[in-house]
Amino acid sequence: MNFQDFLLSAASLFLLGLGSYVFSRWHVDRLTLDRYRKILDLAEEAVLFVEDAFPEKRGLEKLREAIQYLRRCCERLGIPLDDAEAEAKVRAAYQKLERTR
Repeated sequence: MNFQDFLLSAASLFLLGLGSYVFSRWHVDRLTLDRYRKILDLAEEAVLFVEDAFPEKRGLEKLREAIQYLRRCCERLGIPLDDAEAEAKVRAAYQKLERTR
């Protein structure tokens, strides 16, 4: 094996490792983005559900119902979601839906 073959082998290994690293980071970022989008979709569903199911309730009561609905849906899908994140997603979904009306 001469020096040129050695450099070619080393470069190939480096590029293979770099490609694996980039792909794994992209895959993780893709999963994170998919999870984020799914939570926002479920939050919009929660807001619409609460608007239809509880027309007699007011703002804070509807917010609590929507948060509970979102957390139950996420729990069924195996997505961990704490109270603060659930509230933020429901509020964002409500604001988004208000802008489209």
